Amino acid sequence: MFSNLKQELKNFCYKDKIFILFAMLCIFCIAIEYSITKPASISYFIDCFGARNYPLAWIAMVPLNFATVYAYNYFLPKFGSLKTWIAFTFITVGVNSLAAFFIDLSPIICFFQFIWKDIYILLMYKQVWSLVHTSVQYQRAKYLYGFIFAIGGIASTIGGILPGFFASQMGSKSFFIFTAPIYLLLFFFYYKALKNSKFDGSIPEEENSKGYFWSLRQSKYLVLVLLLVVFMQVSIAFVDYQFSISLEKTIPNLDLRTEYSGKLWSLVHLIMMSLQLIGGFIIINFFGLKKTHFLIPLSLLINLVIYLIRPTFFVASYLFVYIKSIDYSIFSIIREMLYLPMKLDEKFRAKAVIDVFAYRTAKAVAGLFLLFINFWSVNFISYLSMIICLLWILSVSYLFKTEAMQDRV
Repeated sequence: MFSNLKQELKNFCYKDKIFILFAMLCIFCIAIEYSITKPASISYFIDCFGARNYPLAWIAMVPLNFATVYAYNYFLPKFGSLKTWIAFTFITVGVNSLAAFFIDLSPIICFFQFIWKDIYILLMYKQVWSLVHTSVQYQRAKYLYGFIFAIGGIASTIGGILPGFFASQMGSKSFFIFTAPIYLLLFFFYYKALKNSKFDGSIPEEENSKGYFWSLRQSKYLVLVLLLVVFMQVSIAFVDYQFSISLEKTIPNLDLRTEYSGKLWSLVHLIMMSLQLIGGFIIINFFGLKKTHFLIPLSLLINLVIYLIRPTFFVASYLFVYIKSIDYSIFSIIREMLYLPMKLDEKFRAKAVIDVFAYRTAKAVAGLFLLFINFWSVNFISYLSMIICLLWILSVSYLFKTEAMQDRV
């Protein structure tokens, strides 16, 4: 296996190597910025609104999410990927800078930053990965994707040190200041990656008539990929909600809660980094793409049973670390590999609908369930998650029967 990787690396031309280098640097910047700002964002939201209002925030995210993805798909063929990237970079820097100076003055800023953080991180990652998909072949993806994700894991682990150990001294809102300088570097790295890629940065104008929000249903393959993303994100939302309720009750102090979240996220990123490296070299190659897709919902099902038997804060933290680690590592790698059979336009704009809009709208769906479940029993969430896992397994079975996946199994 390692000899195959060594041989693959020898076949890379100079421009390919430069592209991979700057793509990895883009992932590094996105990951380290998010790991610094996210714990503060979560802690401020809990302090202002309480963890039980998570579902309302997820539901409120839907119109902003829709508008963002619609704007991205509308302007991408008109302005190209670089100008579109610049626009969303400036918006993100502006929102987080506003939070850095005024989040204590207005709950509205806290609320908007909280929902925007869940959108911009996906959009930034999506744009880099769309670029990667245009320049990396399937055989190389099996080796490279794990390494690219692992770079994000390293960055996230490093970034989590700041909120994890210095929130009490620095103050939670100070972490939002880091977005501007990190994103300045990110812009330069993306520009260099684009210039060394096999993509000229433009999407044909005539493709704009497809309207991917509605045309996804015309492709069984795209619908099934979307379902896999939705099932994973609904499961994560349920686990996130249960953990946040426990976190609010156990650690009421804002800065101490930021520190605990930072440390927990550092652990997530450390495990994630290990899984990314193992996933690229061992798990996917040993089990294959199909069996790995089955393995994730099955393992989640087992862990949900553990939490159902012993619903303590420690087990809630464990389940949170487990599902986040899997989502950002093995699941992300094998999900990205599902985009390789797609056409160029689908890799950019259909992917935006699936990986940004559907990815976060799934949280709103989960939020609606949670608002209803709260009238009955919070423990019912675990049972509902198990049903989702079974539907997830069924969807994987249908996905690998589609024509697009017959030569990829």
